[in-house]
Amino acid sequence: MLGLRSTLLVTPSCIRFGVSDTTLSWFTSYLSGRTRTFHVNGTSSDQLPVSCSVPQGSSAGPVECIAYTEDVSAVFNCHGVQHHLYADDKQAYVDTPVSDVPTARATLQSCILDIGDWCSSRRLQINETKTELNWFHWF
Repeated sequence: MLGLRSTLLVTPSCIRFGVSDTTLSWFTSYLSGRTRTFHVNGTSSDQLPVSCSVPQGSSAGPVECIAYTEDVSAVFNCHGVQHHLYADDKQAYVDTPVSDVPTARATLQSCILDIGDWCSSRRLQINETKTELNWFHWF
């Protein structure tokens, strides 16, 4: 049986991309009944059920991640923020003259707040330790 998070992973993607029947059954099977074992200093834990995420290192993992998160583009577009998506990495940027930096900053702050809400609605989190702002200035 799929856990809540795995169900959330499959459902929006399947609806958006028209996945049904045999393919839906395959995805459901792929994400269900998984276990994880932890190995520390030569000691292994008991097998624990995994009810969220996609298998690390799998060839389908990045594709499933992209399918689950590609609609985040709508949030960036709503704010007029340019962006790049690569698996679970998102880059947002604006191009603005120095005189309009306060507006650009406000736009990015608002966009990031909405991205946080979008993540919460999918039970995802923004990793604040990997979130950064880079400022480029040229003449």
